[in-house]
Amino acid sequence: MSFEEVSGLVPGGLPSSAHRYSAWWSNEDRTHSQSRSWNDAGFSAHPDIARQRVHFEPRT
Repeated sequence: MSFEEVSGLVPGGLPSSAHRYSAWWSNEDRTHSQSRSWNDAGFSAHPDIARQRVHFEPRT
């Protein structure tokens, strides 16, 4: 998904840090609500900051 597509699904859109820092997409930091959301849904995020895209992969 493009960051723009994800932004359209998030109330208020993505913060600017999501566009600049791969750490925002961390799968390990359960203190961040966004990380908890995709982890709780059974996915892990794999961002490509340069291309402004993220791939959500099912957790096994």
